[in-house]
Amino acid sequence: MRLVSLSRAGSGIGMLASVILLAATLASAEDGRDFAGFYGLSNVVDLGVEVAATFTLEIFNYSGADVTSATVTVENFLLPGEIYASFMPVDIPYRQNAQLVQAVLVIPPWEYDNWQNGGSPNVQISFTDAAGNMVIRGVELTWMLFE
Repeated sequence: MRLVSLSRAGSGIGMLASVILLAATLASAEDGRDFAGFYGLSNVVDLGVEVAATFTLEIFNYSGADVTSATVTVENFLLPGEIYASFMPVDIPYRQNAQLVQAVLVIPPWEYDNWQNGGSPNVQISFTDAAGNMVIRGVELTWMLFE
């Protein structure tokens, strides 16, 4: 096993750009984006046919209502519905956030390469709204180095 370097890690300019991008993302979140946030990878290991990593996710709720018992999944970008990881149900009150960590996320190398080259993970949040309707929304993500 060999460690895969994170090409985005360590750059002060990169961190500043991430903070500015987050501010822009969150400012526009209520204009059609119900959920936005950050993701990060650490402990990345190239297993040859797969890449394993610790996946950290911070989700902000701008949906207009509290969300309870939401299921958050990381899905295949090309085949939505093929789930790489599913987190324990989470509550995210309106205008607040939740941080989730998947100790071991295993993805294909092409998916990892996509994320390293500007693509974002396909993260979905699903929950039952106050009217009893099942709601499924994508989470708009920006990369960030978590410490």
